Amino acid sequence: MNSSSLLFPLGVLFLFSSCSQSPSDPESFGEAVLQAFIEEDYDSFLEMTAPELSKSQLEDVLEELSERKLSHLEEQLKEGKEDEQKERLQKQIDKIKEQLEDSSLLEMEAAKVFLKMSSVELDFDEWKELSEEVQQHRIKEFEKGILEKQRENDAEDLSWEKDFLKDLKASSFDNTAFNKWKEKKEELKKKWKDSFDGVIKNGKSTGINWEDIKFEYVDFDKEELSHDDEDITVVFSYREESYKIELDDCFQTSLGIIMGGMPKWRGSFDK
Repeated sequence: MNSSSLLFPLGVLFLFSSCSQSPSDPESFGEAVLQAFIEEDYDSFLEMTAPELSKSQLEDVLEELSERKLSHLEEQLKEGKEDEQKERLQKQIDKIKEQLEDSSLLEMEAAKVFLKMSSVELDFDEWKELSEEVQQHRIKEFEKGILEKQRENDAEDLSWEKDFLKDLKASSFDNTAFNKWKEKKEELKKKWKDSFDGVIKNGKSTGINWEDIKFEYVDFDKEELSHDDEDITVVFSYREESYKIELDDCFQTSLGIIMGGMPKWRGSFDK
């Protein structure tokens, strides 16, 4: 699937704003992130994060991750598992296959993520069109889920689900809702910037001169990163003391390794 053909005509900025290439090798990635802290280069840091991805890039990334996750689950299914585990794995496999076979499902998943976390600016008409598309998709998916639960267990109380669906259908996308969305976007941008600045400030408060630190290594689960998001810990040293920075929810893509979560200062530790 070439997801670039699935884009809505929502303007030049929306279509082409994108994340620059990030290092694919975990060690090079860790060094690049550390260099951004050393130079206090927030722009370079952002280029390695998920909020900088365009919608088309998110579609491609979700497709990549889904394919790798599918392969991993199918390998697990071949192993000796209890019947209950096999049933759970098969349900996950079927769901991923459904998404991969229907390009509109991946497109809408990408749109939901884009609206929730992207730093890309949209005007009112662009935001409204995309939000309404996502709303209709969510309504269909929720209605489908309610029907499936009813088939499995007629006696199950679905009052919460039905109330939520009612509220979802009543959602409107006016200027008030648009302004709230923009406020949340600004809050999220601030949280990312604060997390970046926080790592630098925490280092300085312990007496670190960032220009004199030395990169040591990265610590992560290689197998997990091959098919899912994984936290990568960057280890560096200063005056024979070792320190950690945790990079949350990183995932491997054709664009390189991308951070899905904000960095955290983890302080000193004994090797």
